[in-house]
This record gives sequence, structure tokens and C-alpha cells, in this order.
Amino acid sequence: MIKNTLKNLFFHISKTRKIQLLILLIITLLASTVEMLTVASVVPFVKAATSENFFLETYSIFKFVTINNRDEATLITGIVFSFLILINSLLRCALIYITAKLSNIITAELSIKIYRASLFDSYSNHINKKTSTIISAVTQKVYQTFFTISSIITFVSSAFILIALISILIWINPKVMLFFIIFFSILYLAIVLFGKKTLKKNSQIINEEQNKIVFNLQNGLGAFRDIILDKTQEYYISIFAKANLNKARREAINNIIQNSPRYILEGFGIILVVVLIIFWNYFLDNSNKILEVFPILAALAIGAQKILPLINNLYLNFSIFKGNVYQIDEVINVLNRYEEKQKIKKLVVEKEINFKNLISFNNVDFSYENKKEYILENINLEIKKGSKVGIIGKSGEGKSTFLDLLMGLLEPKNGTVCVDGIKLSPETLISWQSKISHVPQKLFLSDSSFLENIAFGRSIKDIDLKKIEFVSKKAQLHEFIMSLKDGYHEQIGERGIKLSGGQIQRVGLARSLYKNSEIIIFDEATNSLDTETERLIMEELYSLEKNLTIIIVAHRLNTLGKCDVIFEVKNKKIIKL
Repeated sequence: MIKNTLKNLFFHISKTRKIQLLILLIITLLASTVEMLTVASVVPFVKAATSENFFLETYSIFKFVTINNRDEATLITGIVFSFLILINSLLRCALIYITAKLSNIITAELSIKIYRASLFDSYSNHINKKTSTIISAVTQKVYQTFFTISSIITFVSSAFILIALISILIWINPKVMLFFIIFFSILYLAIVLFGKKTLKKNSQIINEEQNKIVFNLQNGLGAFRDIILDKTQEYYISIFAKANLNKARREAINNIIQNSPRYILEGFGIILVVVLIIFWNYFLDNSNKILEVFPILAALAIGAQKILPLINNLYLNFSIFKGNVYQIDEVINVLNRYEEKQKIKKLVVEKEINFKNLISFNNVDFSYENKKEYILENINLEIKKGSKVGIIGKSGEGKSTFLDLLMGLLEPKNGTVCVDGIKLSPETLISWQSKISHVPQKLFLSDSSFLENIAFGRSIKDIDLKKIEFVSKKAQLHEFIMSLKDGYHEQIGERGIKLSGGQIQRVGLARSLYKNSEIIIFDEATNSLDTETERLIMEELYSLEKNLTIIIVAHRLNTLGKCDVIFEVKNKKIIKL
């Protein structure tokens, strides 16, 4: 599982970042070499400083330098040792900086990619997903991926440096070092086995609680008015608190499992060094016992001081990965679906579709995913270009489903939707959908100005102000906007909270007219309007250019009085009235 997760995660990292990871690996190898030389250089330095007879041996090591006495030998070996420590410190700082920066950039790019994958997903997939899961993946779980990427890089660099240090310490004293390796390997294996199941279980629970937290936030903030009226604040707070506290408890347990081994190892490491000193001092028959082994002990002490944090790093970063594996898999699943869709998209050759005469539904059946029963069955109808078409029917009969099929958002289970005889398909969808404007009953408005909401999705510098004013007049909105302090630059509040229902729908109408589409669809968009405003808007609609096709879904039949044709959606059928 871990191997596949790592492989899949690496696949979604860009080529540039992969090259940078390779450069980081080279720097890690350099740092490993310097670490090895640093530990190795402590032996001649300590021997030169403590042994009266080491001058000649030291001199033989530094043949390229003129050494006259023991003091000079101590000075030179000390300078070499200090220089290597300085270089090593700088390299380790560089590793920390590059690791942090690269991990953050990779995470940001993955977050952007997830958001892109969500926005470019098909409508049929979108309606089967919980938005809380998507938001959680983009805002929270991807940053668990950051910790994972950082931990993987740190794990690899720590492993290289650890191997280098163990190699040099084995060279200095094989018996002692092998004893250290065996002892700490057994100790760490016991710790890993102890924490493995707990980390995996907690990872799954944390992943579930993150989804619950975002879901509850959406519900609480989205139903704010009703919560105040119903006085249900405590209910929403209790659900949020339960998920948050459970997540916090599990994260705390994971944190303990990840960080506590460090202190256990440090304690055992110091005890082992003490035991070795006692052993050499009391049990080895040698007149200068401590002095002779002191350089080796110094090298082992410095090596141990460096090795123990590295071993802890290996365990810590491995456990971080294990603790985040479910969140990472969810992120990878989103990215995999996007990649699959991109592969399919590359094979699709986009074709232009021209709407000149007729939209036709031919024996169309439709049912939603995992549902056997059809919502619409054997639909056959035609819509002529330039006609004004009315759609009526009770809630839940399939009016919105019919519109989604017409707009190419959903694909029929059977039958075809054609434009001038050409079937709607992946090749023609982009062209077809560019010709359509849709005004829903619940219009989304961003927390920005009238200007930006009417020309939705366009940069301010690209907005045609004259056209904005023209379409606002058509939507009976211009006079209201001009009565405001900042006019078209007035902020409308999040989701249009400062506007009435009728004003929101007029913004939607202005938005559809600004798009300059060939087809405008009103999905119960006038339901919030008073009778007089609805009459004025409908008159404006009917007076628009003749080639504009308008499809209006409404509950009131009198709203559709001037339509050329009216269809009723009833009992899975669409019949002409």
C-alpha cells in the first residue's frame, strides 16, 4: 500500500519539481559525505590533543602540510575538524530550507491541481459528490500531503546521512558499532510494531472527522438565518465540537507515538556510552585504558549524538506518512480521476456545432447513477431556433433534468439529443455550451461588485461597461444600481445577502444577456419576482432579437402566455400543450 501511494503521489508531481528533487538528492549525498568526514576527523584531533606519541602518526596523515610539533598537529587537525563542522552545519541548514520550500511549492501545486480537477469534472460526477469532501481535500488534506512530502524528503536525506555515519563508525570500531546497530534496531522495531496499528486507525478517523468538520461548517453557515430563527446554535456547535475534539485527540495520540521514541533512544544511548566507559575502565587490562580509547569514544559520542536524531527522524517521518496515508490516498484519487479525464480529453477532437434550425430529442431515456428507474422516458420533441418555449410541471417531475440534458451537462442513457441533426457528444459539447446562458432559481453571486457579478468570471479590465449598462436596462436593474452610492462598483455581499430575491434574479438575467448567447434558459428564475417586475422582464425578453431562443421553466402558466410552444413534464413524459 505504501509503495503504491508513494508511486502515485510522485506521478502527480511536475517534471520541474522532480528535477529539483534530484538536485536535493545530490546535495543530500554531499551532506552525507561531509558528515562522514566530520566524524572521521575527530579521531586524529582528539589523539593529537591527548597523546604525547601521536605527533609522528598525525604528521604522516598530513604529509602535504609542514608540521613541526604536537601543538601544530593539534591546531591543524582542530581547524580541519572545525571547518568540516561549519560546512556540515551550512549544508544541513540548506537541506532544511530546500526541503521546506520544495515541499510547500509541491503542495501548493497539488492543491491547485485538485481545484482544477474539481472545476473541470463532469456535471454528473459533481452531483454525486459532497462538496465538503472536495473542500476538505483542497484546504486540509492536501496540507497533510505537505507533511508527507516533507517527511519523505527528510526520510531519504536522513537515511543517506545515517548510512554514511554508520559506515565511518564501523570503520573506526566495528564491534561497538555493530552492537549499537543491533540494540537500537531491535528497540525501534518494537516501537514501530507497537504504534503501526494505532497510527493507521487514527489516520482513517482523522480523515473522516475532517470531512465532518467541513460539512458541518457548510451547513451551519449556509443555514444561518434558519439557525437564528430555530435557535439551533447549540446543536450545530455540539456536532462541530464532537468532530473537532475527536480529531484533536487522535492527532495528539499520533503525535505522542511519533515523537516519544526520541527521548527513549537518547536515554538508552547515554546509558550505553556510560556502560562502555565503565567496561573499558574496569575490565580491560591496559595501563592507559581511558586515554587510548578516548578518541574512539569521542568519535562514537559525536556519531551517536548525530545518529540518534537521524534514527528518530526516520521513525518520525515514517509514522507521519503512515498517519496521513488515508488523506493522501483521497487526494491521489481526485488527481487520478483528473488525469484519466485529461487523457480522454486529448483524444477528443473538438468540433464546431452551428445552431441554425432545430434542437431535437430522439427517444431519450434518462436515469441517475445507481438508480434503475428512469426520470424521463422516451422523450421526443423539437425546439426551433428563435422560438420562445415554455416548460411547466410539478416539482420533481424532471424539468431541471430535461434542461441538463439539453445543455449537455447530462448524457442520455438511451436515445440522442441533436442540434441540426448532429448528435451532442464530447467533441461538440464545448461549442454547444458556449452558445447557452442559464439563469437558475438559486443564482450564485460572489462577494464582489455588480460589475463583476454581471460579467461573471471575467477580469475587470476585460469588462465592457457600455454592454453592462445595456443588459442591466434590459433586466430592469439599471435604475436600482444607479441609486446606490457606488453604482456598478457597489459590493453586493456574500451570495448577494444585501439584495432581495427579485434583484438577485435580475442580476442573473443581466448576466445571461451579457454573455450574448444564442439560447437563454430560465429555470424558474422569475419565481421570486413580483407580478409587475416579472411582466416587465418578460416583455423585455420577448422583445429581444428574433433569432434568440428562449426556454422558460415556470410554475405559473400565465408567465408563459406569449410563448410559441409550451411543454408539460409529467409522468416521465414531455407532452406538447
